[in-house]
Parts: sequence; structure tokens; C-alpha cells
Amino acid sequence: MSVSLSDYTLGAAGQGWYVDEILIENPGLYGSKLESEQLDVSGGKLIEKKVPENLVSATAYKMVKGEIDIASSSDIKPNVKDSLLSWNAPATDWKIFLVHRVTVKTSFDPMNPLSGPKMVEKFFQRFEDHCPGEAGKGLNFFFR
Repeated sequence: MSVSLSDYTLGAAGQGWYVDEILIENPGLYGSKLESEQLDVSGGKLIEKKVPENLVSATAYKMVKGEIDIASSSDIKPNVKDSLLSWNAPATDWKIFLVHRVTVKTSFDPMNPLSGPKMVEKFFQRFEDHCPGEAGKGLNFFFR
């Protein structure tokens, strides 16, 4: 038998607990999601399109008989200046995929290298501070 501590119901952003404290002090730890937009472009035409600030990728794929030719991708992100995509599509039809990041204020990015140290500081370390040397004796694991 073992005794443990869990933050399963308290560890989500937006509940007023330590995760919110971490996010207030470190806004770069907010989680995010990816969203995309697709554009169909006729060859030989200039496309000018305002793109989101947090653009991750802009890729054009040649269309062959109505299908995307995966082998013919072109990174067109270098054609973005001041949030404006300006690209002269070569002859043939193209499909452009624009992928951008959207911050989600009710989430926490566990992949950020700062996440682990901040979780230790704001959650686990507090148990050690209040009961020095005891956390590893009576409590043999934490569930996160």
C-alpha cells in the first residue's frame, strides 16, 4: 500500500492554483494549438495574402490531376514580409497550406524546458519546504 499526492484536479490552468501562478509569472509557458488555412492558387499568378503573426510554416504543393503532389513541396515562408505573403506561383495549379500558432490561455506547455523546474518550484518544493525531509518517507510518489 502506498500514500501519494495528486494534483489531477488542481493542476489545470484557470482554476486559481499553482499553474495559474506559474503562467502569470511566465507567460511564455501558455500552451498553444496549431491552426491552418488552405489556399488554391492558379499558376502564373501573384498571390498576396495577409498571414497571422505566429506563422509556423507556409508551404505550396503542386497539384497534379486534382491531387496534391507531396514530392513537389515548396517552402514559401521566406516570401512572407511584415505578415504579408507575396508569391509568384509558377505555371500549374498549387495548394498552399499556412500553419500558425494560437496561444491558449487555459493551457500549460509541458514541452517548454522551463515547465519542469517551475512545476518543481511551485508544486513539489512546497511540500518539502513545509515538511523538510519527510516527502520521500511517507509519500512515495506524486501523480501529475
